[in-house]
Amino acid sequence: MFIQLLPVEGFVSEIAVNEMGISMVRFTKDLLFSSVQQTDQGLYQCIASNAIGERSTFIGLIVEAEIDSVITNLEVTVDHTNAQFNLKWHLPQTMDYLEADHTIFLLNYYLSDGGSANNVPLRNVHCTPDNWCIAKCCSSNYIFLPRQNYTFQMSLFKTNAVGKITPLSEHVTALSWDGGAFY
Repeated sequence: MFIQLLPVEGFVSEIAVNEMGISMVRFTKDLLFSSVQQTDQGLYQCIASNAIGERSTFIGLIVEAEIDSVITNLEVTVDHTNAQFNLKWHLPQTMDYLEADHTIFLLNYYLSDGGSANNVPLRNVHCTPDNWCIAKCCSSNYIFLPRQNYTFQMSLFKTNAVGKITPLSEHVTALSWDGGAFY
């Protein structure tokens, strides 16, 4: 199993408004479990502490291995102007687009000619009633080299009372942007 805090450097900041209309800036990181196997199932505890105090939470992890719980039809195209990848995929047979709001979609990628696997939790995923989803990858927190072949796979993590991560999709290869947009 591979465990990682994302983004690696810094935090994700967002403005949150509570029920009383008070806005505040919230700083977060995602704790990402990836490349999991059946033997990694269990109860996990996350503890965060600083000078002010400590918080902890528990989550149960179940690895779904049913063949119908896999993301299918992954397509990756390149947006050369914005140095991004456009992603499109079909949800697993076991879920519909309404469940996507309670799901973290994970993009697994690596250089096709070798290199370690990296994982990105995708933000701003949009799913439609026909169970197709789209997203863009990735922010400047993730470094992709120009003119390189990358291999991509997807899985998802359901975030209800018990976390469930699905197996990786079939792999897709794409050549990254040409780098011309930066000159």
